[in-house]
Amino acid sequence: MSIVSNASPEYIEHLYLIWKESPEQLPASWRAYFEGFELGSENESSAAEKTVAPEHACKQSAVQSLIYRYRDIGHLLACTDPLSYCPTSHPMLDLEAFGLGSADLGTVYLCGRFYKPQATLQEIVDSLQETYCRSIGVEYMQIQNPQERQWLMDRMEPVRNRPEFTLEEKTRILWKLMAATLFEQFLHKKFLGQKRFSLEGSESLIPLLDRLVHEAGRRQVKDIVLGMSHRGRLNVLSNIFGKPYGTIFAEYEDNIEHAFVGEGDVKYHKGFSTNIEVEGHNVHL
Repeated sequence: MSIVSNASPEYIEHLYLIWKESPEQLPASWRAYFEGFELGSENESSAAEKTVAPEHACKQSAVQSLIYRYRDIGHLLACTDPLSYCPTSHPMLDLEAFGLGSADLGTVYLCGRFYKPQATLQEIVDSLQETYCRSIGVEYMQIQNPQERQWLMDRMEPVRNRPEFTLEEKTRILWKLMAATLFEQFLHKKFLGQKRFSLEGSESLIPLLDRLVHEAGRRQVKDIVLGMSHRGRLNVLSNIFGKPYGTIFAEYEDNIEHAFVGEGDVKYHKGFSTNIEVEGHNVHL
């Protein structure tokens, strides 16, 4: 027979009040008893609070499916083609495809790890469209490692795929975009008709690689090897590696008196090796 069955309710209540105030005054057996009692009471009340109507539970599940679907194919609504009309809807992303409708837009649903703990359906849809359906298309749900997928979600969804940059960072991005654009314009005028695989239309590659190299340097990376495509190679050599303009232009002239190694080779085959200093740390490219 347990000690509880032999004790009066008044005595148990007396011990319970002592345990609430000073649990160390009670023996270990009583402390364990009251801890279990508290835990059971919390679970029971929590379960009662979480009890919801079956219809709401089904729609809650539909909202989770909607969030997953936007992560999976939201890029199909992204406005990435300047020569075509931007898509405004997709049958697989319509609310009706999930058993939801306009009447549910004001209802609050749990969001899991998306956006915030809970929000109205209208807020959820607006946030999904701003994250995945603006001018940037993101396609990443084919990644098999769930930790890698979650890493991307945690960086895109809280800021709706529009990270904040300092004034200094914005200025550097603009400078790199201008350098990339002017370099291509100069080559087109100076070496008209020369095959060079221009970067025009993809100049954003330069600030992207610049950020990558400098972030790697801040994390103490020592060596970076870029296997570069033909397209944009000269621009990367100039604006990321810092290969001198004079060297690049002399190679275009194919002047044998400069005695360059590989003289006569096509210019978009050439490589370069250099050191870049990032916050007092050398990175070899």
